[in-house]
Amino acid sequence: MKINLDFKILKYLLSKTKVDLNYKKETREVENTSGNNAVLPYPTATTAGLLQRNDRRNFNPTLRDAGGTGTYSFTNAGSFYERVGNLVYFHIILTNINQTGTPSNTLYIGGLPFSVTSTLSYPFSIGGFTRSNVNFHNLIARSRGGNAPGFDKKDIVFEYSDSLSDSIGQGSNNFMKSVSFTNGIINVSGWYPITFGSSDYVN
Repeated sequence: MKINLDFKILKYLLSKTKVDLNYKKETREVENTSGNNAVLPYPTATTAGLLQRNDRRNFNPTLRDAGGTGTYSFTNAGSFYERVGNLVYFHIILTNINQTGTPSNTLYIGGLPFSVTSTLSYPFSIGGFTRSNVNFHNLIARSRGGNAPGFDKKDIVFEYSDSLSDSIGQGSNNFMKSVSFTNGIINVSGWYPITFGSSDYVN
């Protein structure tokens, strides 16, 4: 890793056997005892730098009908994420799911803490999907990757097959639609990367 230092800082470092450094979160700068600052940047696709520390927090996902004709209520039972560098691990658990109105289009979870990188679609694990009006044999959850109208890079959709012989995934796009719940539960977890140098990455 290469760090460019101001000549005054370098001169000071060479004149001392010990230097105290203090990190200023607001400016992302390291201040030394000479009174001058050395900027240690986050890495990008073309620049070396320092990875961010581990960051674990709760967050509030949303559950929506893409048609806008139905709304969902639920209890967020402890959804959280943990970020390590440019990787985000998350766990979403929604309980007591019910709807108002008549949903008419694709069911999706929104509000992932960071955007999924590029336009790739990442598969996620499903720990539970219960008490809905949709009968299915197989079910997968995946990011939309921002490559379809109406969805962005913080959304998760559900794709299913309603018979043992039907295909699932691989672009079959048989999304959960017009979904209603009676005290339902959705439990989804997974990981995805953040793009180096993006606005999400430096926040």
